[in-house]
Amino acid sequence: ERTVLDTTEIKVRLRTPDQTYKVTFLSEIDGSVQYYAVNPAHLLSPKAPAPALVLSLHGASVEAIGQADAYSPKSWATLVAPTNRRPYGFDWEDWGRMDALEVLNHAQKTLPYDPQRVYLTGHSMGGHGTWQIGVHFAERFAAIAPSAGWISFVSYAGGVQVQAPNPVEKMLQSASQTSATLHYLPNLTPLGIYILHGSADDNVPATEAQEMVRQLGKFHRDFTYHEQPGAGHWWDASPEPGADAVDWRPLFEFFSRHTLPPLEAIREVDFTTGNPGVSAWYKWAGIEAQRVPWETSNVHLVFDPLLRRFSGTTRNVEQLTIKVSGLP
Repeated sequence: ERTVLDTTEIKVRLRTPDQTYKVTFLSEIDGSVQYYAVNPAHLLSPKAPAPALVLSLHGASVEAIGQADAYSPKSWATLVAPTNRRPYGFDWEDWGRMDALEVLNHAQKTLPYDPQRVYLTGHSMGGHGTWQIGVHFAERFAAIAPSAGWISFVSYAGGVQVQAPNPVEKMLQSASQTSATLHYLPNLTPLGIYILHGSADDNVPATEAQEMVRQLGKFHRDFTYHEQPGAGHWWDASPEPGADAVDWRPLFEFFSRHTLPPLEAIREVDFTTGNPGVSAWYKWAGIEAQRVPWETSNVHLVFDPLLRRFSGTTRNVEQLTIKVSGLP
């Protein structure tokens, strides 16, 4: 004989195949149950090519499903939005970074997509995450597009950067080495970049985007900056479905013109990391160990397939690994 101790009512959303939905999975990071939201591609025909895959990072206090709902459905791309594991997230660093990459990996294993058309975008805190994950994992994306994104804790959140630090201060500062987005900006050289910001943003000032434009202008040849006149932090200028602050038509047109080159087409790698435990690889070159831990390391290699030779330089690299299995 059973005794009922309590009852509750659970409301379940009924979703059709063309609506946004949630995917739950068991995280390999900590064994917890997590979810991400999917805005599926509306393919024009069953014979249409595999859709592109867009990873979209939400802002502070935004739900992943709310992030996915902010986009109109695309006929050529599926959008996935990770959770960042708590309402205000981890600024898409540390646990947030791991969550975003785990979701990307899970989506790539379970959803149909074109591996040469993978993109990264996000708004506000997610715009910062786009810069951060973009600079550390540039090899995974054909293009990135931060919207209303801030650069770093030092530039935006009042973080302190000690000038001429003593040995103890330098040791403590090194723990946040990977947060110094500007140190790794050259990693974005092979990618397309679309930067979006409102001129009247009172939450993340447009000066954050303007500074990135200034820095990229020193070396990058494939970036676009659009500053929407009079727009605040969240805005929607057009009557089209989707919120323009994230679902900006020229941004997605920019994505559609960019593809990831196949591994065998990569002839040059110029990659910088501050911690191989966070980010160690770009395509066929990996920095597996540093001579001086937690200081920036760089590898710049050129591959000549006719001479079957790699040549180049390393800085602060104790162990370099080259993958040759995918090369001619």
